Amino acid sequence: MRNLLVGKLIGSEMWNNRWYVYVGSPVFAFLGALLYWFFGVHLVSSPLAETVLMILSPGVTVIIGCAILAVIDEM
Repeated sequence: MRNLLVGKLIGSEMWNNRWYVYVGSPVFAFLGALLYWFFGVHLVSSPLAETVLMILSPGVTVIIGCAILAVIDEM
């Protein structure tokens, strides 16, 4: 089962509903950017750390959101 979830996160061909990838990823990226916009400036103090957080927050929310969608798709 674990390999199936990892396969879903890496590619889009193993999903039962492929719309999860095409709709879910941009939605979670937007959510990550929104979270950065609201809270990112307050979390760090240096410009370099702010840039790193600006890049990581959408990426992390996409990975976590797609993992949640993969578990939902598995049911």
